Amino acid sequence: MKPDVEEIFRELRRLEESAELAAQTQFEQAKVWKTFHTWISVPAALVAGLLALGTGGCLLADLLSKEVAGGLVIAAAALGAIVVWLSAADRATDAEASANEYLALQGDARVTRIIDLRVAEFGQAREMLAELLEQQNSINRQAPTASRVARKRAARNVREGGLKYNVDRP
Repeated sequence: MKPDVEEIFRELRRLEESAELAAQTQFEQAKVWKTFHTWISVPAALVAGLLALGTGGCLLADLLSKEVAGGLVIAAAALGAIVVWLSAADRATDAEASANEYLALQGDARVTRIIDLRVAEFGQAREMLAELLEQQNSINRQAPTASRVARKRAARNVREGGLKYNVDRP
C-alpha cells in the first residue's frame, strides 16, 4: 500500500471501530427499551383487564373496597399514560434500526479498507473515505441518544470480542 494511502487505511479502521461500538450501543439501548416496555405494559394491561372484568361484572364492588378499586383505576391510568408518553416500543425499534445502519457502515468500511483500498489511488481512496464519513454523520444525526447503561454494556461486548467473526480470530 502506498504511504499516502496508509493514513486513509488507519482512518477506515477507526471508522470500523466507531461503527462497531455505536451498533452495540444501539442494540443495548433497544434491549433497555424493550425491557422497560415489558415491565410497564404488562402490568398496565393486567390492571386494565382486571378493571374491565370488575366493571363489566360488578366484581370490584363486591370483592374490593372503594379505595382499592379507585387505586387500581389510578394505577391503570398512570401506567397507560407512561406507556404512551415514553413510546418504549417505538424507541426500541428506532435503536435497532440505527444499530443495523451502523453495522452496514462497519461492513462497508471493512470492505473498503481490506479490498478496495489495495488498488485505489489516493484521490479515489479519499473519495471512498469521504462517502463513508458522510454515511456515518447521517446515521449519527438520526440515531437515538443512548443511556449510560447501554454504553457500558456495549463497551463490554466489544472488549470481550462479541462481534468478531471466527475468520478474524487468531
